[in-house]
Amino acid sequence: MKRFFKVFIVLAIMASFTSPISVSANDVDENSYGTTYYLDSNIDKANGDGLSQENAFDSLDDVNEHLFQPGDKLLIKANSQFTGTLWPKGSGCAGYPIIIDMYGQGEKPLIDGNGAYFMPQQKDWQGPFTGEDDNQIGAAVYLYNQEYIEINNLAIKNQGDNQNRDRSGIRVEGYDYGVINHIYIRNCDIRDVRGYNGQDDIYSVIPTDEDGRPLFGYEGDSNNPNTTNTFWGARTTHRTGGINLSTYTARLSEARNEYNVPIQELDQTKKVTIFNDILIENNTIENCQANGITTTNVKGSLDDEAFRHTNIIIRNNYIHNVTRAGIVPLYTNGVLVEFNKVDTFQSTYEGYGCGIWCDRANDMVFQYNEVCNGQNGNDGMAFNLDDMTQNGIIQYNYTHDNYGGGYMLHVRQNSYNRNNVIRYNLSINDSGVFAAHNAQIVAVGENETTKIEKSKVYNNTFISNKDCHAVYQGDEVFYNNNIWYFTNPSVASRQKCFEPGANSNFNNNAYIGCVAPKDENMYSQMPQFVGKDNLFGLNKSKALKAAALLSSSPYLNKGVNIDNNGGKDILGRKIDTDVNLGAIDGLGHVRGNEVSTTVINANDSQLKRYLSDGTLQTDIINETASESNTKWVNTTFDGTTSSPAVIYTKKLDNYIEFSFTGIGGSLTLKYGAGAGNAIIKVYQKNAPDQEIKSISVNTYNPTPSMRKTFISNLSETNEEYIIRVYNNENGKATNFSSFVSEVKNAEPDVSGCSNDTLAGVILLQPVNLTIPYEKTEARATLETYAFMDTCNEDTGEPVITYTVDNGGQIAGNTLIVDEAGTYKITATAVYNDVTVSDTKEIKVTQGKEPQVNLQPVDKQRLTALVNICSNLDLDYFNDENKEAFNVELVKAIALLLSDDITQEQLDTMVKQLQKAKDALIQKRFDAQDPVIVKTGNWVTITDATLHKGSALKSGVADEKMSLEFNGNGITVYGRKAVGTGTTRFIVTAIDGNQETVVISKDVDCYQTVKEDQQALFSWEGSENGNYRLDIINTGYKNPNASNRDINTIIDYIDVEHAESIVLDKTSLIKLVNELSEIELNKYIDNQPKLIFIERLNEAKLLLETATDQNQLDDMVIALNEAKENLTSKLVTKIEAESEDVLKIGNEANWSSIIGENISNLAIKTDLEGNKAEYTFNGDGIEVIGRKAVGTGIVKFTVYKIDGQDETIVGEPKLIDTYQAEMADNQLLFAYYGVAGTYRIECENTGTYNENSNGSNNMIVDYFNVVNKYELDINKQFLQIAIELADGITEAELSAVVPAVVTEFKAALAEAKIIYADDTANQQQVDISAMRLTKAMHMLSFIKGDKTKLSELINKIKELKESDYTVESWQKLQIVLAKAEVLMQDENALEYEVEEMNQELEEAFDQLEEISKSNKEWLQAIVDKVMNLEEENYTVESWQAMKPLLNQANKVLNDSNATQELIDKAKEDLIKAYLELRLKPNKELLEELINKANQLNKAGYNETSWTRLEKALIEAKIILKDSKASEAEIKTALEGLAMSIEKLEVKKAVDNVTNTKEAVDTGDATSFISIVSLGGALGILGYLKKKK
Repeated sequence: MKRFFKVFIVLAIMASFTSPISVSANDVDENSYGTTYYLDSNIDKANGDGLSQENAFDSLDDVNEHLFQPGDKLLIKANSQFTGTLWPKGSGCAGYPIIIDMYGQGEKPLIDGNGAYFMPQQKDWQGPFTGEDDNQIGAAVYLYNQEYIEINNLAIKNQGDNQNRDRSGIRVEGYDYGVINHIYIRNCDIRDVRGYNGQDDIYSVIPTDEDGRPLFGYEGDSNNPNTTNTFWGARTTHRTGGINLSTYTARLSEARNEYNVPIQELDQTKKVTIFNDILIENNTIENCQANGITTTNVKGSLDDEAFRHTNIIIRNNYIHNVTRAGIVPLYTNGVLVEFNKVDTFQSTYEGYGCGIWCDRANDMVFQYNEVCNGQNGNDGMAFNLDDMTQNGIIQYNYTHDNYGGGYMLHVRQNSYNRNNVIRYNLSINDSGVFAAHNAQIVAVGENETTKIEKSKVYNNTFISNKDCHAVYQGDEVFYNNNIWYFTNPSVASRQKCFEPGANSNFNNNAYIGCVAPKDENMYSQMPQFVGKDNLFGLNKSKALKAAALLSSSPYLNKGVNIDNNGGKDILGRKIDTDVNLGAIDGLGHVRGNEVSTTVINANDSQLKRYLSDGTLQTDIINETASESNTKWVNTTFDGTTSSPAVIYTKKLDNYIEFSFTGIGGSLTLKYGAGAGNAIIKVYQKNAPDQEIKSISVNTYNPTPSMRKTFISNLSETNEEYIIRVYNNENGKATNFSSFVSEVKNAEPDVSGCSNDTLAGVILLQPVNLTIPYEKTEARATLETYAFMDTCNEDTGEPVITYTVDNGGQIAGNTLIVDEAGTYKITATAVYNDVTVSDTKEIKVTQGKEPQVNLQPVDKQRLTALVNICSNLDLDYFNDENKEAFNVELVKAIALLLSDDITQEQLDTMVKQLQKAKDALIQKRFDAQDPVIVKTGNWVTITDATLHKGSALKSGVADEKMSLEFNGNGITVYGRKAVGTGTTRFIVTAIDGNQETVVISKDVDCYQTVKEDQQALFSWEGSENGNYRLDIINTGYKNPNASNRDINTIIDYIDVEHAESIVLDKTSLIKLVNELSEIELNKYIDNQPKLIFIERLNEAKLLLETATDQNQLDDMVIALNEAKENLTSKLVTKIEAESEDVLKIGNEANWSSIIGENISNLAIKTDLEGNKAEYTFNGDGIEVIGRKAVGTGIVKFTVYKIDGQDETIVGEPKLIDTYQAEMADNQLLFAYYGVAGTYRIECENTGTYNENSNGSNNMIVDYFNVVNKYELDINKQFLQIAIELADGITEAELSAVVPAVVTEFKAALAEAKIIYADDTANQQQVDISAMRLTKAMHMLSFIKGDKTKLSELINKIKELKESDYTVESWQKLQIVLAKAEVLMQDENALEYEVEEMNQELEEAFDQLEEISKSNKEWLQAIVDKVMNLEEENYTVESWQAMKPLLNQANKVLNDSNATQELIDKAKEDLIKAYLELRLKPNKELLEELINKANQLNKAGYNETSWTRLEKALIEAKIILKDSKASEAEIKTALEGLAMSIEKLEVKKAVDNVTNTKEAVDTGDATSFISIVSLGGALGILGYLKKKK
């Protein structure tokens, strides 16, 4: 019996694609540091503290507002769902990270970012990209300048709209921090993130020599360095997608050096920030744009290891369907990327990406990964070591079906790519087309001076049935021990299958089915793979089996030895001195029988096309969109011949059919914006009408991509099947590309199999450990991959054991260490007497005591403002206020550099700096300045003769730019030349809503000699004011101009400001500062106190807004007067020697002293703990005593007494009574509050000032009690008021207005409460009594009787408007509206109702009825028409009007004509009159202007009048313009006529009536005023007809 080979991989680690592991609440490790918090979206309890499952947080806000501490855990309940961004604050520390995980059973908790994004597109950006608030973060889970955090077991999405946006699933960012340590992200499911696909340029670097000269010279002149070979730093796309780690390097604003090269220098005041100790493991990332996992350092120096992240491990992640790259570890040093699978990537044409790639990196290792299904040739390779990479290794990977190619080495000019190695990889069908930059090995980007250096490609197996390059370019690449195996007949005769660089070398390689390059030791025999020709469309284990060599292969032991070859093959097998060609070493195997894989492509002849009625389509139709509506049409993925073939149809129920043998397969369809639903049906070949499986697929996607649909488990053994693919959505496309069958190998003949063995074992690199502070040990779970090389289907698993040196311990697969140091761990696998091992090293450190996280200060707002202010060109501003601005800017920068700052300081500094910036007066504006508003297509032009090398140009009439400014003059500078035309400059004064044109001037900028920076227009006024400058391209050119250009070219604008008056604010500032310190509680609450507070606030505001010195001087006087009018509260002196003052403590230590300035006797003690206490009733207290060299520090405490309870008021005060010169009668302490019972305690603390004589005496003279009162309160007046109020009945109150009744009842209720309150003071009693008295006085406010008024209103509402004249009806409506308002006022008084009733009756009586046969209006319109000149109107409109004029005259002469007939004749003639069409000319325009000038502004709505004024100004300009064309006259006529037509007559109660409605009211006066504007309406009709 024959034998066959099978590779069987045993994963002795936790599977990355299984159900999540949840944390039980009982399993939470209770360590000596940290608290566990819970978060649950489904809890039915709000405002939980998060400290238990029963009191869990219920929102992301709860978490985001919390500052977590080292060792804290945040556990999120399974099945929870949250919308927004999760951003917990705080950092952990070594040994005590902050852990985010799930608890409970069920689905992973979902954080849905809901499309959150932030889109920075500023090349001159500074600082982080987070924005000023959380809404601009752009991630579902976010960390910023935080470390020692672990994120586990979350489900994450961030879909949003279909736009390119800066979005992430998880984003970790750092800026100006230093090293960010220990970010672990494990077992998360991240899906549906729509990020940024494009190639935007955030940081570009033009290569220069050491002196700063551009290496590639200039383009044209020395102003334009050659940018052909520019380097690009990290782009936006590199920080969007699934998991994105980004740091930011601070740089100064871009400026040109002395050689005109744009440079962004490092900001030396900011820290370089990098990541260290990063683990991204066991995550699933699907359907993301643009990338799966990335690291970068935005604006980091390109070739400096100080800017590169360290100790990064990215492993065992599954990344599927990303539009750009799978894994992109940019700016890294020693990154390890292993055991990941990247499937389906680079589906966009907006940018470029590879499965796994990096640049700005060194010593990277990419190993044991599977990368497949790169979708297009915008790179699209499996791997890429790009610009500025060195010492990298790509090894032990399986890559297949990547359209762009397999492995790329790339370098930019004047950069490097050196010492990189590609070895022991299996590549199948990488590179989908024979084209430039597309190959199994691509090495590009070189020029004459920059080459790929010393790269090695050895012991790889390349298998392909495509027509493609094997090698494309690469100057210095060494190829050894590789197998190239092509089965496509097109390749066999291609002379450039291998197209290497000049210095590449091939030695000892095998070439089958292709034209080999020069190789002195080449092989060309068949390799004798185990899989024979069954090598394509296989999963990893089957591919490794199929690509192994038979024992009869000519390539066993034919490899040359290569130094530092890693010591293992792709299976982890140890390599001896005798090595094979290709990726798999060993003795070779015997092959059993197999069924071949079937591959069906869109253009295969065996693919049958059917129409919806079952008719076989025999003709082949190449790309014709219209044909696809009924038939199947052949095309390609992107319409080019180099992309994959596709066949498609848009006809419902059209289908294709093909057959295969196997157990299933994968079908590739093209997805896109025009694609729809498809159905895949499977039948047994021997029963073609019996459907055994049906799969529905929706192939819509906003961007084109290729995706696989898997048809699995059709049978246990290979069977024959038929597949039909139907279009299931009419008008939408079904796009078929290919099908690959899955077959099951026949049972092998295992007799004589002599090489059934264990190949190798791989111990995953453990992360470094920390023994937590106050803990005795640290633990780590060890994880291992074992590789079996076997011929048997059923294989036992190897036994794996671990050992460790240096005193460490092993328990199962757990490492236990109790001391810091370096440990070597060895994993040993044993199977069938074969033993293999692998050893890794781990470092263990001792943790330090965790530090408490303090609430961080937010420097972002101040940083952003400082950056803006630093970039201002101060030459563009007046000297006024510059010095103050510079002072504030220096203070702000110094504050940002300080370590010990508070948020309050930062916020205050933002206000001060913003205020100083706003005080600057800008005098020059470049045309490109964003404050200048542009309409139309203004384009930038460059020229050395322009002010700053550039200006803005308009080449189309009516394009405009506008600048609003404050000043008293303005000058516009620009170009005069043969191609510049006439430009209009308009200055408009702005006063609130009023605008007045000051000057409008047309300037001919034509000149035979080109001159830049010419003054095109200048205007000067008398005083500063608010104005708007409009610059308009008129579209006119000078008659002498020979070309057709009508350009307006604006360079810059200067604004003049009248000298401003320097105000002396010193006195007022001093007074405001002094009075702001006053303790207002010392003064009685009365009107003077309120006036004082009001004046003080007015003074503070005036300091900001004053424009005149008199305002400041007057305020000083007014504020002093308000201060003098304050009335101090009554003060009662209590001697300290009084028996009411208690002396507590050692009585022997108390003594009495006298002195010249002592009131009577003062008390003194120098014993610590002795206290003087006094209890009082009042508003406050002052303590008076001695200050001297021998008095110490005294603690004063005030207690508020409420019955038996005492509470401390505020905080106790420690007062240092030391003073170099002795003084009595000094205020030692004061408290001012509200009336109440208090106790003050004065305690000797036993401490003293360091400058004292060593004594700590406390000397108290007396107490001043503020507003002292006794508790026997006089309530007699209040009692009488309550008794009288109680005697008032509800019947009496029913006649009083409700507002008074409400106040009366409230005052009475309050009075009763205070009367019953034994603790109420006299002030409270008096205030309550006064309130009740005032309410009783207002009981005379009797409600008015509205019955009569209501009846009259109802009567008026029954009237018909058409029966009365407009004037009398409108007067009535105004009064009626007032009456209805009064009816709604429940507090209307009796006299108000009576007056309103009288006014409404008068208006009603003055109504004027319309005569039943009134011919006045008809006569008016007939007279108006009869006075018209027929020659002014078009023949058609005049002839249409004449019959109606005759009819109107007939009705006028008919004495028996009814009003209905009169009205009909009137309406018909009005319509005909309005339909008259005038012939446009300037006389007509002048007439219309004159009529508009006669209108009265007071009669029209303000908005419509403003519109008329604007049109009138424009019409007058055209009238004065001798060169105005007929089109311009027409436009002016149309605008003015339209604005007249749309005038809105003012009408009361917001009831606006337009002019047309006024005609219909029947008011002859109104009508005649309207028909006087008939010419305007006729003009408007004429112009509309002409359009």
